[in-house]
Amino acid sequence: QAALQLREAEAAQDLVAQAERRGHVEVLLSSAIEVLEDANTEKNREQLQRAIEAAQEAQALPELRVRARKLLDRCRRTDQEAGRVGETLRRLARQLEACDAAAGGDGTAGG
Repeated sequence: QAALQLREAEAAQDLVAQAERRGHVEVLLSSAIEVLEDANTEKNREQLQRAIEAAQEAQALPELRVRARKLLDRCRRTDQEAGRVGETLRRLARQLEACDAAAGGDGTAGG
Protein backbone atom coordinates (compact mmCIF):
# COMPACT_ATOMS: atom_id res chain seq x y z
CA GLN A 1 0.00 0.00 0.00
CA ALA A 2 2.73 2.47 1.00
CA ALA A 3 4.80 1.62 -2.08
CA LEU A 4 1.81 2.30 -4.32
CA GLN A 5 1.20 5.66 -2.67
CA LEU A 6 4.87 6.53 -3.06
CA ARG A 7 4.76 5.69 -6.80
CA GLU A 8 1.60 7.75 -7.23
CA ALA A 9 3.21 10.69 -5.44
CA GLU A 10 6.33 10.42 -7.64
CA ALA A 11 4.17 10.24 -10.76
CA ALA A 12 2.28 13.34 -9.66
CA GLN A 13 5.56 15.16 -9.04
CA ASP A 14 6.77 14.16 -12.51
CA LEU A 15 3.60 15.55 -14.07
CA VAL A 16 4.02 18.83 -12.20
CA ALA A 17 7.66 19.04 -13.27
CA GLN A 18 6.70 18.38 -16.91
CA ALA A 19 4.01 21.07 -16.77
CA GLU A 20 6.47 23.56 -15.29
CA ARG A 21 9.04 22.72 -17.96
CA ARG A 22 6.46 23.15 -20.71
CA GLY A 23 5.51 26.51 -19.26
CA HIS A 24 9.14 27.56 -19.14
CA VAL A 25 9.71 26.34 -22.70
CA GLU A 26 6.63 28.28 -23.89
CA VAL A 27 7.97 31.51 -22.39
CA LEU A 28 11.41 30.82 -23.85
CA LEU A 29 10.04 30.09 -27.32
CA SER A 30 7.66 33.06 -27.34
CA SER A 31 10.46 35.38 -26.24
CA ALA A 32 12.85 34.04 -28.87
CA ILE A 33 10.20 34.61 -31.55
CA GLU A 34 9.70 38.22 -30.44
CA VAL A 35 13.45 38.89 -30.33
CA LEU A 36 13.95 37.56 -33.85
CA GLU A 37 10.98 39.52 -35.15
CA ASP A 38 12.63 42.66 -33.76
CA ALA A 39 16.14 41.94 -35.03
CA ASN A 40 17.10 39.34 -37.63
CA THR A 41 20.63 38.49 -36.50
CA GLU A 42 22.56 35.23 -36.56
CA LYS A 43 22.63 35.18 -32.76
CA ASN A 44 18.84 35.60 -32.56
CA ARG A 45 18.29 32.89 -35.18
CA GLU A 46 20.49 30.52 -33.17
CA GLN A 47 18.57 31.31 -29.98
CA LEU A 48 15.27 30.60 -31.70
CA GLN A 49 16.63 27.33 -33.08
CA ARG A 50 17.63 26.26 -29.56
CA ALA A 51 14.20 27.24 -28.22
CA ILE A 52 12.50 25.20 -30.95
CA GLU A 53 14.66 22.21 -30.07
CA ALA A 54 13.81 22.59 -26.37
CA ALA A 55 10.09 22.71 -27.18
CA GLN A 56 10.46 19.65 -29.40
CA GLU A 57 12.31 17.80 -26.65
CA ALA A 58 9.57 18.70 -24.16
CA GLN A 59 6.96 17.60 -26.72
CA ALA A 60 5.25 20.91 -26.19
CA LEU A 61 3.60 23.66 -28.18
CA PRO A 62 3.31 22.20 -31.69
CA GLU A 63 1.52 25.28 -33.09
CA LEU A 64 4.09 27.67 -31.63
CA ARG A 65 6.93 25.49 -32.91
CA VAL A 66 5.47 25.63 -36.42
CA ARG A 67 5.18 29.43 -36.19
CA ALA A 68 8.77 29.64 -34.95
CA ARG A 69 10.09 27.41 -37.74
CA LYS A 70 8.30 29.47 -40.38
CA LEU A 71 9.76 32.67 -38.93
CA LEU A 72 13.22 31.12 -38.80
CA ASP A 73 12.98 29.99 -42.42
CA ARG A 74 11.72 33.40 -43.53
CA CYS A 75 14.55 35.19 -41.70
CA ARG A 76 17.17 32.86 -43.17
CA ARG A 77 15.80 33.44 -46.67
CA THR A 78 15.83 37.21 -46.09
CA ASP A 79 19.44 37.02 -44.92
CA GLN A 80 20.45 34.94 -47.94
CA GLU A 81 18.69 37.34 -50.31
CA ALA A 82 20.44 40.29 -48.68
CA GLY A 83 23.76 38.53 -49.18
CA ARG A 84 23.01 37.97 -52.86
CA VAL A 85 21.98 41.61 -53.31
CA GLY A 86 25.16 42.75 -51.57
CA GLU A 87 27.30 40.58 -53.83
CA THR A 88 25.49 41.91 -56.90
CA LEU A 89 26.11 45.49 -55.77
CA ARG A 90 29.82 44.78 -55.20
CA ARG A 91 30.08 43.20 -58.66
CA LEU A 92 28.35 46.18 -60.28
CA ALA A 93 30.60 48.59 -58.41
CA ARG A 94 33.69 46.74 -59.71
CA GLN A 95 32.30 46.85 -63.25
CA LEU A 96 31.59 50.57 -62.93
CA GLU A 97 35.13 51.20 -61.70
CA ALA A 98 36.53 49.17 -64.60
CA CYS A 99 34.42 51.09 -67.12
CA ASP A 100 35.38 54.39 -65.56
CA ALA A 101 39.08 53.48 -65.61
CA ALA A 102 38.82 52.36 -69.25
CA ALA A 103 37.18 55.68 -70.14
CA GLY A 104 39.89 57.59 -68.31
CA GLY A 105 37.42 59.16 -65.90
CA ASP A 106 38.07 60.22 -62.34
CA GLY A 107 35.06 58.38 -60.90
CA THR A 108 32.96 61.48 -60.26
CA ALA A 109 29.62 62.28 -61.81
CA GLY A 110 29.94 64.41 -64.92
CA GLY A 111 33.62 63.27 -65.16
